Amino acid sequence: MRASMTHREYSSWRLYWDAEPWGPYRDNLHTAILAREVRRPQVRKGTRITHDEFMVRNPEERRRESSSALIGFLRSVSKRKPREPNP
Repeated sequence: MRASMTHREYSSWRLYWDAEPWGPYRDNLHTAILAREVRRPQVRKGTRITHDEFMVRNPEERRRESSSALIGFLRSVSKRKPREPNP
């Protein structure tokens, strides 16, 4: 594609895809939106549910995300001040 497409043409296609995605990503997005709406009645009012929770992703990508979330949590816990003992 790099040899046959100018940067301007690529940018135009990229903008179009950002506005109107197609292919497997779009199918995945639609299914995730439907799954979110099916799940909505089972959660407490005010709880925010995003379609990202239902998107199909590469298992390696999910593993990296969960590892970085755990590391972030552990860092935040380690920075907290210790509780003072009760008298």
